[in-house]
Amino acid sequence: MADQQQQEQQPKPQHYTPRPYDPDAASIVSAPLPHGHYDIMASSSSNGGSSHGGSGAATPTNQKHHHGVSAQHHGHRHHHGSGSGTPEAARSRDDLEIEDDDGGARTSSQGSVKDAAAAAPVVDSEHKDSFLSFLKSILGKDVDSMRVSVPLWLLEPVSNLEYLAELDYLEYLVDAPRHADPVARMVSIVSMLLASLKKATKKAKKPINPVLGEVFFSHFDTTKSTGNPSADAEAVSAHVVSSSDADRPPVLLVGEQVSHHPPISAFYAACPATGIDVTLLYDVKAKFNGLSFSLINDSIAVVRIPSLDEVYDIEYPNANLVGVLTMSFRLMWSGACTITCKKTGLQTSITFKEKRWFGRDTYDLTGTIHKIGSPKTPLATISGAWNAATHITYAGRSSGSSTPVLLFDAASESPYNFHVAPPTVTPANASRNVWGETMQHMVVGDAGAATRTKTVIEERQREIERARTRGDAPAFQPMWFEYHPEVAKGTNDGRKIRYTGGAIPTRGADVREHLPQPGVKADGLGNRLDD
Repeated sequence: MADQQQQEQQPKPQHYTPRPYDPDAASIVSAPLPHGHYDIMASSSSNGGSSHGGSGAATPTNQKHHHGVSAQHHGHRHHHGSGSGTPEAARSRDDLEIEDDDGGARTSSQGSVKDAAAAAPVVDSEHKDSFLSFLKSILGKDVDSMRVSVPLWLLEPVSNLEYLAELDYLEYLVDAPRHADPVARMVSIVSMLLASLKKATKKAKKPINPVLGEVFFSHFDTTKSTGNPSADAEAVSAHVVSSSDADRPPVLLVGEQVSHHPPISAFYAACPATGIDVTLLYDVKAKFNGLSFSLINDSIAVVRIPSLDEVYDIEYPNANLVGVLTMSFRLMWSGACTITCKKTGLQTSITFKEKRWFGRDTYDLTGTIHKIGSPKTPLATISGAWNAATHITYAGRSSGSSTPVLLFDAASESPYNFHVAPPTVTPANASRNVWGETMQHMVVGDAGAATRTKTVIEERQREIERARTRGDAPAFQPMWFEYHPEVAKGTNDGRKIRYTGGAIPTRGADVREHLPQPGVKADGLGNRLDD
């Protein structure tokens, strides 16, 4: 008890004072936010060490390990300690920085499959008994339909909305419209999907479940932060003016939590320079069967190239979260996924090899690019391992040209860097304004304070939900998206989820001055949308 009291009396970090989250002011915020930044570095903590990187954006698979269609941000993920939990230990693993645009930085491990295999379990020995008791309480149940309170030591100090937003290998998305051949455009989208699967090679605790209506804004480009806000601003300005890296133009992103129970997140990323965008909906249901979590993945993505009137509908594979009883989680893809473009008549089908009982983990996949309805007459075949390298072999080409060509190498690096819009220019319901204080307490290991601040936020959300149930508050409507949960999977060509928020604020802009206008629907490429 004395140790707990001493822990709860630890002083709060002085370098950042978060603005209190006010759900009633979440839609439009005119009051200025306090200046400050997050400095989430590797640190020792009573919560135990963990690392996660890359379900995700990019691959959807939970809210545990997902991230969608795209190319997740090249494995740049949070790393909150390894064995020793010290900054030096974290830095020894080729860490990179992911920065706020106001100069704040957090350590992020580039990682690799080898690193993931050698990493410490995500649940340390101190919490082993508590973890097993938690598993027993959810055995055989649909976890997402339960109002389960996840122990704080199982959580990462980051909102799941931010975790999912870290898209990687965005060069595949950017490049797709540049190809004259429709098969080549399909191959770019396939590469983007395969790149997103790499995220599952990382171990991770569970990110914080976002509140309903929580939003997130980020920007991807080839610039890197120096840690000096003034110098970074000048570098960004020079980059935009000179277009020094025209082959890798910026990609802008906005995310919004469109459902809380079950947790469903929507994202929209656009590259105005090449005229392509992607809308992602992460919807994963988890069930614990005693040995692993079965993840039913209803996540979808819609890639659009308006200039060609092309829409690519993407449906993701299911997954199993294994290594649960050893407390060293690994996400294994299973089943199949598809990419369909009705305009070109092309479809890609990919199948993942299932792991046998008591057998080794398997990462193999096979697939074909074919005409819709003609899967047995492939235009190209795909094979390889999603955690290593995949290759493509084209059919019907001249002799000697049917040699497999590298499609995606999980050991490769992306030129894109991830920049988070700082709390000072985002509304009160932006992820780091909602969870900033809780995250700070988690990082320094103040579990008592973290639990208290997290409970206040969650209880306020319950009050709002009860008011809506009574009819005392209006029903929730997303600000940046149209979401129709009643639309079945398989009819996702913009009918289930559609971005309507208009131009996404560019890097350095005050997001609060660029909120969607009532009655005006537009995409992020400058196109008005019809009802």
